[in-house]
Amino acid sequence: MSDNMTALEDKLDEARVFLSYSRKDRERASGIADALRARHFGVFKDTDDILPTEEWRSRLEELIAEADTIVFLLSPHSAASEVCAWEVEYATALNKRIAPIVIDDVEGDAIPPLLARLNFIFCTPRDPFENAVNTLVSALSTDIDWIREHTRLAGLARRWSGAGRPARLLLRGQDIADAEGWRDGRPAEAPAVTPDQAGLIAESRRAAGRRQRNWILGSLTVAASAAALAVLAYFQSVEADRQRAEAETQRAAAEESAAEAERQRLVAEENADEAERQRREVSRRLAAQSLRSGAFAPAAEVLLSLNPEARATKSVLAGLASPEEASFRDTPGTPFVLNGLLYYSTEGAPLLAEGDPFPVSGWILLEDDLVLVTDTARLRRVSRTGELIEDGPVLAQSTPCGVHRSAIGLTVVSHF
Repeated sequence: MSDNMTALEDKLDEARVFLSYSRKDRERASGIADALRARHFGVFKDTDDILPTEEWRSRLEELIAEADTIVFLLSPHSAASEVCAWEVEYATALNKRIAPIVIDDVEGDAIPPLLARLNFIFCTPRDPFENAVNTLVSALSTDIDWIREHTRLAGLARRWSGAGRPARLLLRGQDIADAEGWRDGRPAEAPAVTPDQAGLIAESRRAAGRRQRNWILGSLTVAASAAALAVLAYFQSVEADRQRAEAETQRAAAEESAAEAERQRLVAEENADEAERQRREVSRRLAAQSLRSGAFAPAAEVLLSLNPEARATKSVLAGLASPEEASFRDTPGTPFVLNGLLYYSTEGAPLLAEGDPFPVSGWILLEDDLVLVTDTARLRRVSRTGELIEDGPVLAQSTPCGVHRSAIGLTVVSHF
């Protein structure tokens, strides 16, 4: 085989051929099919590609439609076959290329009219088989790219037409221009373009034109809308700038007002602090004057007013007045120590605790009871009525001045 024939076979790789033949010529058909497959053709045969349970006519229509070329094996048997005649008619209706190859002598008047006008390839027992196959391959190679596109577009056109010609199945973009170039570049000996193919290409172009016009109209509409929005945006930006300037002015005024208010608040606080300092100073002078004159109760009241929450202050002041004069004591029911004795605050006169609470230098509440500490640093737990509940150990040899309750228990505070 020549180098040209080898290159041609590479080009024809995957080309599809449908063999139309009589079952009585099955052996000759198988030989030609094998030869074509060896040269990289896809070969459709009814005996190979139709399942036993398939409806044979529908399947043959599908195989013929998918083939690029119909190879008709002409013999007295196929010339007289109604099925073979129907296959030729169906292929002609699809404008398929038909390549008749004579495998046995046939009388001229027996040849189907649709084949009689075509050029025959002879592959009878008298003809060299290899030469006949090479001639067939050369014939099948002619305009093969155009033929393949014919097959593809025919399938798309049948689908489009069978679905009612919907827009979604039309060609798009570059495919339209390629199809128009294919249609206009039809080789002289190639099959004619089918009406469905022509309709698909023409309607695809019209639809593309409509889309382009709609796109242009839409673009103009968008441009007009964009221009209107730009004008509106400009005026809105001017108004926004004005509002921002006004807001900035108001913000500056508010900040100035806030600053002035803060300045006035600081001045008021300074005045209040100064007034409180002067009040305390006057109170201290009055307390000192009262102490010098022996008026201990008024002095205690003044000193306590300077720090009413300080228990240490109350303990110190307890020795400055009698229980009846101790108007600085806590709310009713609260104990207090005066001159080493335990008293309870009441609505009227203070009530001295019953029992023998012993000299007390400090106390703390523990649940409903009192814990007292003496000047010898001994703890004693008594009830609110002064009854002894429990005596504690001696805590230290130093003189205590108070007792506190904390997370770790009771803490006695001494002078040291």
